[in-house]
Amino acid sequence: MYFCLDEDGNVLECDMRQWGLCFSRQDRSIAFTKISKKVYLSTVFLGLDHSFGSMRPVLFESMLFGKKEGELQLRYCTREEALKGHLKILLYYKVPLKKIFSLESFRGNSRFHVQSLKFFKQMIKDKDFLEELKNFEP
Repeated sequence: MYFCLDEDGNVLECDMRQWGLCFSRQDRSIAFTKISKKVYLSTVFLGLDHSFGSMRPVLFESMLFGKKEGELQLRYCTREEALKGHLKILLYYKVPLKKIFSLESFRGNSRFHVQSLKFFKQMIKDKDFLEELKNFEP
């Protein structure tokens, strides 16, 4: 199965031709945070189902690059799960909120990054999210 993002970042099922067009024209990055000169967290839309037969398609992935302990990779089914995961990783590694909410830490001009920042600001105030965060271990 193939998937694309519409202009608002919603996932749409598509055929292989549409998928190829989307991927040739679209920035798949939905969140990117530069943590330091050499360490960054990237969350992207994969466009192909990476579930290997589970019930829900796995379409998003966060990867932490540059940490001495090695890279971290987590995958998600939905955009909301992916954005929550991105924020949880940043908070787990105690990245300051000022850096998380800074547009300077984002790469490129992805319109999805602005949407992600708004989502992060909502999540920081969400009691359920903060409760989930207590048990988060990447």
